[in-house]
Amino acid sequence: MRAVTTRSGRRKPTPRQRPGGILALALAALEVVASTAPVAGQVRLPYGFAASYQTEYSRARSFGKEIFENWVDLDYSRGDLTAGLRFVAFQPPDPSVFQGRASRGVDLYYAEYDSERLKARAGSFYTQFGRGLALRLYEDRPLRLDHNALGGIATWRLRQGEITTLWGQTVEGSAEDARRTRDEPLYGTSFDHTIWEPAKLMVGGSWATTDVLVDTTTRHLRALNIGSGRLSGTVKGVDLASEVAVVEGPNVFPATRKRGFTGPRFQGTGVYASATSSIGGLGLVLEAKDYDALVFQNNAFKNLNLPPAVLRNHTFNLLNRHPHQLDAADERGFQFEGTWVIKNLAMGETALLFNSGLTRNHQKANLKNYVDDTYFEIQQEFGKALSVTAGISHQKVFASYDTPDPFRTLWTPVGDVRWRLNDVHSIHIQLEHQHDRSEYYGSFDVEFAVLEWSRSPGLTLGLLVEHANKSDLQLDRLVESRRDFVSGTIDYTLFNQHELRLFYGKRNKGFICVGGVCRLEPDFDGFEASLVSHF
Repeated sequence: MRAVTTRSGRRKPTPRQRPGGILALALAALEVVASTAPVAGQVRLPYGFAASYQTEYSRARSFGKEIFENWVDLDYSRGDLTAGLRFVAFQPPDPSVFQGRASRGVDLYYAEYDSERLKARAGSFYTQFGRGLALRLYEDRPLRLDHNALGGIATWRLRQGEITTLWGQTVEGSAEDARRTRDEPLYGTSFDHTIWEPAKLMVGGSWATTDVLVDTTTRHLRALNIGSGRLSGTVKGVDLASEVAVVEGPNVFPATRKRGFTGPRFQGTGVYASATSSIGGLGLVLEAKDYDALVFQNNAFKNLNLPPAVLRNHTFNLLNRHPHQLDAADERGFQFEGTWVIKNLAMGETALLFNSGLTRNHQKANLKNYVDDTYFEIQQEFGKALSVTAGISHQKVFASYDTPDPFRTLWTPVGDVRWRLNDVHSIHIQLEHQHDRSEYYGSFDVEFAVLEWSRSPGLTLGLLVEHANKSDLQLDRLVESRRDFVSGTIDYTLFNQHELRLFYGKRNKGFICVGGVCRLEPDFDGFEASLVSHF
């Protein structure tokens, strides 16, 4: 996950709409900023219509070619009815995501009726049952994930709960392919009901099934079933939640075979529990997980469920260089987080944060998902103009079986200063240092710094610098070629509708992670422009 340098979702116009349009808007935006005169202007669509446009253009020396992508979403609402579609174009797609040809087309369309008691939708849809142990169909553009279904879904809202039923066909192939196919059907139902209002005691359950291919020659299909039950409530100021899931089906998935199932069928389980509470300025969170062969996938091995990751999402860059990819087939663990906010009229607000968590495989000899993560942070506000954050992290993760000590130990102190000079100008400084030590990679240090200047209402200029003292052998083992990375960024918001980001320079490879799902972006050397517009 790149807290600073992550690229946002990308969408592309037709070939004639080459980056000249983006660059023209960038120049116009900068001209607007340079002017002291007030600016007013925005695009308004006819009543009931709403649209968003997201595009990204990049040209990297490592790719050797341009990448031009976009998404266009158009919706129309009138009363209880809404309809919409999404047009995509990948010309070509990002080769780090999808090694395929250019494509374009409408890849999502729907019509929806939403009243007080009934919400029904036909066409493409997303949904989540409970905490996602049994079913989660969702889109995340930065991760290049789009797990939707095409069919119908309906939710009946009861006086103390709701019932949802769905049928559809799930997508196969990469999200950056407008010509993705659909094959096996998906059926599901879910309910939630409040049984005791004073304690907010709620029970629920879910069930879903799909067909998976067990014989490629005869095209023989077998059912893959998953079910879950959940319970939540509040006891003496503590919010409690739990969910248990069971999945059963043919043993045709690589993940279940790695887990040790050798017969024709497998059975997996998943357990999640959490407890949260707050007392004055003190907040406490405890989460636990145990996912054992909790595999619910279609024939393209696309996950149709996503349980909670039970991991802290760090906001600093170097703390996300070694993230954990959620593996619902084999992991267990917990995390604890405590926050304490102290209000001091003389000094300003002080916030303390402590987080500690671990993740393990079920077999001690398997260290693939070994993660220890401990983080402490203090944030101090000095009036309304100055905010200072300092933190330190200790992480221990799996490195390689090739040495007696298979782990990497990482110490990472971080700092962040945000200084509001006046009502118009502000400065942001971010400093990070990481000491990486392991028997396989050896020891080295990485420095990362960000300097940003912002001018209200929406202009930010940034300088990003990274330096490492890695040896040639360490660069080779880490599959890297550089020690130094320098880049500049321009972020601008125009009329509260257009978000423009320009990037030029070198960027180290890194992960983009959301909720335990990660995508690795290769190192980048070149120019990148992204634009998001809402109408």
